[in-house]
Amino acid sequence: YTLGTDKKEFVLNVVRRLYDTVIGPALPYWLYPFSSAIKAFVVDQLVSGFIDWAVTKYKDGSWGKL
Repeated sequence: YTLGTDKKEFVLNVVRRLYDTVIGPALPYWLYPFSSAIKAFVVDQLVSGFIDWAVTKYKDGSWGKL
């Protein structure tokens, strides 16, 4: 990846790797069957949504209006 081409996808891939390294092994054994669904929700929904929200706030210049 080059940082200038697709920044969001780059960040999501870094988050996926961090998830696999840090959170994945720390899940309780009874959650292992659901680990791929949990990872997809956390990365694709929560983190992606947060990135979109932060970029929108930055572009609008509305950080002070929280």
